[in-house]
Amino acid sequence: MAKIPVYSVFPAPRLKPKEWSVEREARYRTNVWATERMIEQLTWYQRHKEKHKGFFVKKLERYAIDGFDLYQGDDRPVRLEWDQVYRIGHQSTLFRVIGFYVGNPSEFIAVDAYLKSGMKLKASERERINHAAQLRASGNWVKREVK
Repeated sequence: MAKIPVYSVFPAPRLKPKEWSVEREARYRTNVWATERMIEQLTWYQRHKEKHKGFFVKKLERYAIDGFDLYQGDDRPVRLEWDQVYRIGHQSTLFRVIGFYVGNPSEFIAVDAYLKSGMKLKASERERINHAAQLRASGNWVKREVK
């Protein structure tokens, strides 16, 4: 089976102007990589559901700059679900990103994202978390650079 490609989100090499220095890239304590599925879900959410365009991405970037571990814990934006899979969200929305750390909190693979319909997880949302756990356990992903 082919490995699932993941692409850099933060820092975002395809978006950075030429004048940005290495110091700007070094400001991210957690580098975030994402599957195509997660990028598609985030794009859909921004276009169709988000009240203030770009709000969730800005929060996600802030968490990456400061380090996901700083925001991790119960009643915090980064929460452990199960099998070393984490859910990232914000209190103002039910949109969630799920993924896992690679080795330590400096690398995070965002596997999927979804908009919760309520406070409790539905079976389909639990299945997405289980899929992320299987991907983490199998190591069936590969980092790719954006062309």
